[in-house]
Amino acid sequence: LERLKSYIGQDFDVKIIDVTEAEDKLIVSEKASWEEKQKDVIASFKVGDTVEGKVTAVTDFGVFVEFGEEKLEGLVHISELAWQRIDNPSDYVQVGDTIKAEIINIENSKIFLSMKKLKDDPWRNVFEKDQTNQIVKGKILKVNPFGLFVELDPDIHGLAHISELSDKPINDVNEIAKAGETRDFRILSIEPNNHRLGLSLKLKEDKKAKEVEEKTQEE
Repeated sequence: LERLKSYIGQDFDVKIIDVTEAEDKLIVSEKASWEEKQKDVIASFKVGDTVEGKVTAVTDFGVFVEFGEEKLEGLVHISELAWQRIDNPSDYVQVGDTIKAEIINIENSKIFLSMKKLKDDPWRNVFEKDQTNQIVKGKILKVNPFGLFVELDPDIHGLAHISELSDKPINDVNEIAKAGETRDFRILSIEPNNHRLGLSLKLKEDKKAKEVEEKTQEE
């Protein structure tokens, strides 16, 4: 409401979107007028183009970027900021930063951008051979009721599910590990195409469980 009050006395270019003479009703849109003006400008861009712009806002769901001479605005969704998991966009970029991004979609006046598209997918060649059951060191980034988010390197993150943290029942995951700790983990599964990595704090492979699983899959 306070934002709307600040517009009192200002002039706007608007487009008429509804007229009902019997009800003395006239509805106009500043947004529709802006979109009309931007049609030709937006038409000069296409999916796949790389743009450079300034970050104008950072939200929980992504980053808004202003680019071009006409100051178009695009959104980089949180999932398109980087290949690794990001919980808070403000940890990755700040208002005023100059960034490069690729246009991945245009819907009318809405432009969607991706920063990670301009970087090689670190999962593509990270595991050129099967490394299942190998022991690796990882830094615990976050502790959740269902497990641990673990960083193997800045780009490769994995999940250690609560069922893989101990052979004994767990009441509180924080009793097993703390954020910031570096621990040894065993690689359970690798899915490069889905960017998924399963980890376990149980360093010794449960061969009996594996045999049962393999037999079940065969059946």
